[in-house]
Amino acid sequence: MIWNHGYDPGKLAPEKVPPIMQYFAEAGWDAYHLQRHSIIGVGRGRSVAGSSNDLTAPLILHVLEKAEVNAYSRIVLMGQSRGAFAVIQAGTYKPRITAILPLSPAGFGDAGKTSEWRQNDTFIRNLWEDYKDSGIRVAAGFFTGDPWYEEQHPHVRGPYARQRLTELGVPNFIIDQPEHPKMQGHGGGQSWEFARRFGPCIEHFFETGNSPSCVETDRNTARIFGIKLPQL
Repeated sequence: MIWNHGYDPGKLAPEKVPPIMQYFAEAGWDAYHLQRHSIIGVGRGRSVAGSSNDLTAPLILHVLEKAEVNAYSRIVLMGQSRGAFAVIQAGTYKPRITAILPLSPAGFGDAGKTSEWRQNDTFIRNLWEDYKDSGIRVAAGFFTGDPWYEEQHPHVRGPYARQRLTELGVPNFIIDQPEHPKMQGHGGGQSWEFARRFGPCIEHFFETGNSPSCVETDRNTARIFGIKLPQL
């Protein structure tokens, strides 16, 4: 597991990984944090996916070429915000990875204040096309109230990703705006509630490639995956 954090201008990489990474570490996976310098991912003073100054995705691809990484039989890229967007970008080059988990992917705009935030949907739609025949399993999380997209247009990115990836024959497990109040906002995928609720289902998907029935309305969810559903 390789975690890719978000972008925060002028600040160093966070020292801690989110609970979802800790879940996988406790489950026996080796978990690594790719701590980028704040200057990486800058385009004209801000984080812009596709900018000529943006080295986030190339850095991920460089790490994947290292011998110690290639020694693993399974490699999963995870990320949040700008790190999540870069994870999706890296996957389009079809590297030798098993799966990705982007959470609240964002590479454009200023929290809904400019029209650029729309590209956090339109740009990603083009990237999904490159996953056809990649062999990469795609899990992703989109959360209610995320100012980089869902706050303006709820239930758009998640349902589109699920439908289009399925049409392309790409195994996918899309988590679209869970109702729990602590799984909302731009950091909705970085809560303990998210890790406890969806960790077992995501792990099942990564290991088997089969999208699990992991919804609150399925009475078998807790029994099958050994998890406790959070109380709303």
